[in-house]
Amino acid sequence: MTEKPRKSIRSQLILMITSLISLAVVAACFMLLTQLYKNQHRDLEEKLSLLSKVLIENANAAIEFNSAKMHK
Repeated sequence: MTEKPRKSIRSQLILMITSLISLAVVAACFMLLTQLYKNQHRDLEEKLSLLSKVLIENANAAIEFNSAKMHK
């Protein structure tokens, strides 16, 4: 049987460092995407809340106007 040639220490270190850097980049991308999702969700929630408040105020104004019109 022939033995498989060993990798040099230098190539092993390069492989290890490259793997660690790749893992760090993937983790950073995941964290950025998670933060982006949370920010978009929060912004959408704020917009929907504001829209619901405007709709409630308009509905209340329409109800009061209709009520005043009915009592005349």
